[in-house]
Amino acid sequence: MRKNKILLLIFLFTSYHFFAQDSIALSYANYISWVQKNHPIIKISDWEKNIAQNNILKAKALLDPNISAKIGEKKIDNTLYYNQKNIEMNLPTWYGIDFNIGTNDLTGNKLNNEETKGVLNHVGISIPLARDLVYNKRRTAIQQSKNFSKMTFYEQEMLKNEILLEANFSFWEWVKNYEILELNKKVLDLNKKRYQLVKKSFELGERPAIDTVEAFTQLQSFEAKTIESQNKYNISTIELSQFLWKENGENYNLPLFTKPSEQLNTQFTQDYFIITEKLLQNIDAQYALNYYFEKSKSLELERKLKWQNFLPKINFNYNLYNKEFKNQDILPLFDNNYQYGIKLELPIFMREARADYQNIKLKILQNDENIKFKNQELKTKIQTYNAEMGNFLSLTQNNESLIENYKRLLKAEEIKFSNGESSLFLINSRENKLLETQEKFLELKAKTIKTYFKLNWLENNTLKQ
Repeated sequence: MRKNKILLLIFLFTSYHFFAQDSIALSYANYISWVQKNHPIIKISDWEKNIAQNNILKAKALLDPNISAKIGEKKIDNTLYYNQKNIEMNLPTWYGIDFNIGTNDLTGNKLNNEETKGVLNHVGISIPLARDLVYNKRRTAIQQSKNFSKMTFYEQEMLKNEILLEANFSFWEWVKNYEILELNKKVLDLNKKRYQLVKKSFELGERPAIDTVEAFTQLQSFEAKTIESQNKYNISTIELSQFLWKENGENYNLPLFTKPSEQLNTQFTQDYFIITEKLLQNIDAQYALNYYFEKSKSLELERKLKWQNFLPKINFNYNLYNKEFKNQDILPLFDNNYQYGIKLELPIFMREARADYQNIKLKILQNDENIKFKNQELKTKIQTYNAEMGNFLSLTQNNESLIENYKRLLKAEEIKFSNGESSLFLINSRENKLLETQEKFLELKAKTIKTYFKLNWLENNTLKQ
């Protein structure tokens, strides 16, 4: 028994200590700034954009000059087969032409017949005469890397704004639950006082016993509603914490005694129709559509590259040689000290080329359909959000007027009750209806704000002019 009393005292002390703490106020501006700064998905999104930029640099490496060097020697039974020193530089270009320059120093007693003994310098060129001259893999890769970078930017910006939209929903749901909780606490305090007055009136013989039962039943009902409201508020506080992260990457648990510094105010949503008009006028500036526009450009580059496979592969190589750094005439090119070659490749049936080309054409058609669908989807969203905003604001005004009328009816019922012309049942009925309407009013304001932020989300997903 003594142990139970000690546990009860500890519980009462800790409960008092918890509720006696000063509440922390969290503003919307600080909350959103916090989310933008530390949320891991937003950090990852920024890194993804950096990766895409680095891939452009990587693609440009296809045009980097390349230097190669080689030293080698072979000797068996004191016989020098060969000793070779070689250095060469290759210069690729935007078109399929490659230049190369180098020197080769070769000595030995067992050289192949096609090898040239001594120091041999060369300047060479490699030209694709048909396939890969105008469009080639390196040119396409560089251009596509820029398209992919823009696509990544649009994709990651949409992802970032999606997180911010969810964070907004969570914040205003939290504000709504806080206001509903405060409303229920206020009604609960009022019913406590009413119950005490009715009880005293009964003790003085002014009221029947049934009135105390009626008042106490209403009090119990509001106690249950307040507990339920407190639970919803606590859950929404916990859910809000999932968007709050510390700089060191750890999640921040928002204390349950935190309260919002904002109220559910829909005044700032009145410009929704201006946002709607701008969105419909600039529908092509949406990130979602620009993602597919960039994909179209990339697919068109791929189509041009695939079309090259229908052309014969004709490679022409030419090297101009100079032995021992001697002065010599360069022209004519095919007179002395040169080497050239022409190589021709042409698949007879071109099955792979035809399949690849048909596939890329189908991918282009798929992307065109995606653009049409996404365009209509965005228009539908804008028009739907606009209609919801008009409806919610209208209902909010109606409920505001309804609340004032219910307050008048409740006040009149209380006056009649004090004059002995009414009953607690009618007062409770009026009070329940008023509370129900007030909660619905808060729900409507929260829906209005959330829908406004849906429009704002689409506005944030628009290319800035």
